[in-house]
Amino acid sequence: MALRIIRKSASQSQVEIIKGTGETEPLISLLFFVEHQDQLSALNAHLEAHPWVQENAQCLIMKSKAIEGSIRSYFTPLHHTLKLINEPKSPTWSQRLRSLMQEAQTDWVVFVPQLEPEVDLSRLCQAYLTQSKNLPNTALMAPVLTHENEIIAAGQMQNGTLSKHHLWFDQAMHTPNHEEGLYYFYEHVPLKEDKLPWKTPLLAQAVPLAFAALHREAYLKHTWKNQDWNLPWLAQELSQTLTTLQYRIAVIPVALQLSENTLSLLEKTPMPEGFTEQTHLPTQDLRFRLYRNHGFIQKGTQFVFAPTQPDQLAQSASTHYTRYTSSKG
Repeated sequence: MALRIIRKSASQSQVEIIKGTGETEPLISLLFFVEHQDQLSALNAHLEAHPWVQENAQCLIMKSKAIEGSIRSYFTPLHHTLKLINEPKSPTWSQRLRSLMQEAQTDWVVFVPQLEPEVDLSRLCQAYLTQSKNLPNTALMAPVLTHENEIIAAGQMQNGTLSKHHLWFDQAMHTPNHEEGLYYFYEHVPLKEDKLPWKTPLLAQAVPLAFAALHREAYLKHTWKNQDWNLPWLAQELSQTLTTLQYRIAVIPVALQLSENTLSLLEKTPMPEGFTEQTHLPTQDLRFRLYRNHGFIQKGTQFVFAPTQPDQLAQSASTHYTRYTSSKG
């Protein structure tokens, strides 16, 4: 019988610890949120299907208040210590993420607010660990999120009144949404054969939190306050704070196909009350510079995709970031 320990977390949530069978330190932590009982068996099967995760990742599983009793019977001991956490008394995404981050023990963690059985967590984690070595001073990384061969989100930003323009991408014209609120880069842009044209990470103002990797030390440095916001606005606030602390935000060249359930977590809503809008950011110029740095060539009011060499694209992105941080004074 594996050692079983029950204690309280920093947020006063109950934490049930199932001691791991190995003695090595994990490379990365996975933060899962389980909302319904039937998701527990699916999560256990998902972990069993990924030997790399079992051997190298620390898994933290938070159950919602809708699930009664212990969930220990659903899981067997892994190589690294498994932590089963009760949802905090304040069931906000802000508090859930904070509670999970405080219990993680590795430098990098991946936030999984909705399990996607088709997502290859092994591939995603290994990509994050590789990119973390290539992106100094990066605190938040996210994959390109897709659905039915369309890009849904490759970074995000606050969207104001912007000039009309079009993107020519994969022989199709795309007109970005100009509604006020949040904007996802390349939303509804077609993805040919589920292959991304970018070979290097792209720097962005902000990224969605679903399946994102966070640097634990950087996250715990930011001034935290429990906010009853949905994930898109929580992601925006967190990204802005990390940027203020001079950390980088990046989109890695890995595409994840998402279901409708997870897409609902990306739903854009009006700015929540109490959200601090950073009006000093050059919103229009920032977006246009990002498109140019991502391989688009501006021709009048249109941007035509003509990818540069990977090293040139990386250098362009680095130059953009330097100018952007300098512009903040």
